[in-house]
Amino acid sequence: MTFAEIIEMFPSYAILLPIIAGIVIAWIISVFVSFAYGRFVRALKKSGAVSEETSKSFDELGIRPNVFLRLSLRKPDRGLRRFVSLTDANTYYIPEEKQSKAFFSDRDAHWVPVLVEALLIVVLIFILLKLVPMLFGG
Repeated sequence: MTFAEIIEMFPSYAILLPIIAGIVIAWIISVFVSFAYGRFVRALKKSGAVSEETSKSFDELGIRPNVFLRLSLRKPDRGLRRFVSLTDANTYYIPEEKQSKAFFSDRDAHWVPVLVEALLIVVLIFILLKLVPMLFGG
């Protein structure tokens, strides 16, 4: 059965499937930000990098930066650079006055809440796929 045949049989799916895709994509981005960016910010906070003198490199923090982390740190006043400062020696720190903007939890991210969220999303998708077509007579 092709995607077009499914949409023809259940017209309400034409609206539901993009909504479901959006929910899943938003969840994936949320998990990524929590783990990748959060790990970097937590490492800076734990190391006490609050000035140029105490700034740390990725190696000193024990972090292997991915392309998204590097992109987020590239432009001033964008992404993580809103609160993470860069020195001439390519080291990073979070100034005291910007510590409150570093909104990541002090706790490390764990997989248990991620798995619970995934389960809840699957349940939500199942409910949407069963309930919405019934409401529209599909």
